[in-house]
Amino acid sequence: MSKNIHFVLKNLLSKALTVMVPDYFGLILNLIRLYTKEILALGENVIKDIVKIIIMRIQADLTKGFRNTLTLAKCWNILKVICDYSEFISKYLPIIETQMLPMFQYIDGKSNVDFDEEIVLIVSSFLSHAKKVSAVLEKMFPHFRKIFNKNKHVFGHLFQCFNLYLIHGKEMF
Repeated sequence: MSKNIHFVLKNLLSKALTVMVPDYFGLILNLIRLYTKEILALGENVIKDIVKIIIMRIQADLTKGFRNTLTLAKCWNILKVICDYSEFISKYLPIIETQMLPMFQYIDGKSNVDFDEEIVLIVSSFLSHAKKVSAVLEKMFPHFRKIFNKNKHVFGHLFQCFNLYLIHGKEMF
């Protein structure tokens, strides 16, 4: 299988925008988990494509009015795994962070989405692995207040994220 990983991944991703079976995304997730080294060896364009296509699928579902589906949850799981694996982040953080920019717009406090937690966890992962606050994450920081307000001042993962900003972004304060 490892010899054919690029072919399999490319074919799976080519259908990701149209397939309606949530387990399809579970397959992609397992492929990433099981063949991390092989995927890393394929280079930055493959990582960029994975993140880009999964984000496009999330945006397409949101545009269609799908807000809380198993498919969306599995897509977010794919992004969280990529963003939490140090193997991906140590090598491709700027690329992944740039690809994630469209998702970061949803922390405006106005969006009626249920994935604030996923965004906060991904940002925390970026901060934990990079041990610094990038320009993108610095611009995002003021918007976390909107998530905090939206969640009625109760949001445990946000405190962990704030702590990471304090530790790795001392120059911001």
